[in-house]
Amino acid sequence: MFSILSPNWVIAGFKLRLYDIDDSRLSAIRARGGVDVEGDRGGFAPVERATTDLEPAIDGADGIIVVTGGNVQAVVARSLASLLRPDQVILLIQGNTGGSQSIAELSTTPGVEPKSSSSGA
Repeated sequence: MFSILSPNWVIAGFKLRLYDIDDSRLSAIRARGGVDVEGDRGGFAPVERATTDLEPAIDGADGIIVVTGGNVQAVVARSLASLLRPDQVILLIQGNTGGSQSIAELSTTPGVEPKSSSSGA
């Protein structure tokens, strides 16, 4: 996914952050401070944060890209529920028919309150 999205986002001025439950996937990226990107607009894409802690990965982010199979998108949605601000955009990659529904249901889940958007981000 980096080969498609990150160069365009970096060029547009966005800061990139990565989250994964498996730190071994992040350690080399963290050590280098980013990733090499192939293609016409390739080069080095700096990564602001690479972490196994979800909250700092999305805190202050305008957009969140979820890259996972559709069979775990509901799990991701539940993990994000209390951390999201109402103005954050979520893009599902490798989704399925129910992935968008899992995310949409966050706004109607009893007891789940999104974070305030007054953080200045």
